[in-house]
Amino acid sequence: MFASHRYRYIRDPNPFILALSSDKEIGEIRIRPFLAALLARGVISGFQLADRDMVSMGWHKDFSFTHIWCHRNVSTAQHRFLRKHAEAPIIYDIDDLLLAPPDFVKARPRNMRRIQWCLDHAHTITTSTETLRSHLLNQVASPKPIITLKNGHAGFARSPQPQIRKQVVWTSGDHPFVLRNAPGFMDGLADVVNRNDYEMILIGRFEPDHIASFKRVRLIRRIDFNSYREALRLFDGAIALAPLPAGLKPKNQTFFDAKSDIKLLDYLSSGLVPVCTNSPPYTRSELYIPELGAEDADDLLKRLESCIQDHAGWLARIDSKIHATGILDQRRFDRLSQELDRIFIA
Repeated sequence: MFASHRYRYIRDPNPFILALSSDKEIGEIRIRPFLAALLARGVISGFQLADRDMVSMGWHKDFSFTHIWCHRNVSTAQHRFLRKHAEAPIIYDIDDLLLAPPDFVKARPRNMRRIQWCLDHAHTITTSTETLRSHLLNQVASPKPIITLKNGHAGFARSPQPQIRKQVVWTSGDHPFVLRNAPGFMDGLADVVNRNDYEMILIGRFEPDHIASFKRVRLIRRIDFNSYREALRLFDGAIALAPLPAGLKPKNQTFFDAKSDIKLLDYLSSGLVPVCTNSPPYTRSELYIPELGAEDADDLLKRLESCIQDHAGWLARIDSKIHATGILDQRRFDRLSQELDRIFIA
């Protein structure tokens, strides 16, 4: 299987990381940018990514490694490779409560066993939130470092005088969950957007009937993560929506409450004003702005309307609360990657 791409474990004081990508998009969020930051800072000497078939995703046909970094649902080939190289220091990244999925997500027993194997055999575990870390402490049998590695961004230079952009941006990586309990939300949203002569920008998995009520609307289908962040920066000065579900039965709600604040991070680091729900992933974030946090779907529309009415004021407040204080600088990949130094520096 590995004849065309040979990977060899070595013991070397200079760290070389072999990263096993379980999902290319999530790898661009959770793995590659941190490795690039570690390399740029001189903490590691090199890295290479391998896909789910253990085929090299980079320049090196042959690669000698000192550490393995894997994440989420490893594939059959990756799991076989991990078992074969269990003597190597393994880092496992898990950014969702995967061992307790919600009822509407099919949990495959094989995947659950592999996740547990990674948790049991990893030398270090990385995760995206303190909430998720607390859950993992109860799921890991033997004591080991569990590092909260928040989602990061590469940096954004905002114009000194941000201009109002009469657009509302909504990104949804899955079918919009808010529509399950509030099927009339889209019509209500269209009413707010249309009355104020704003353009609606929908990015992700929205159905064609979701756009019917908007006078001005653009639907951008699923794009890769790096392109998505590049596109967001072109909406600097717009307003954005970031709803998360609430009021679900305990098991399902626990899953969502353990998620990260990545939507707030993406929007704010791209110069947008985020109107969100007052869900735990947001309220526990240093990026949360209470005045923009809604109780439910109806309240979300009210806060959006209020934000539109004072659009210039909110751009100024975001500048003073977020951009001028340096909070976003703490979420740059080069800063966050320092949490990983303890793994590689003796």
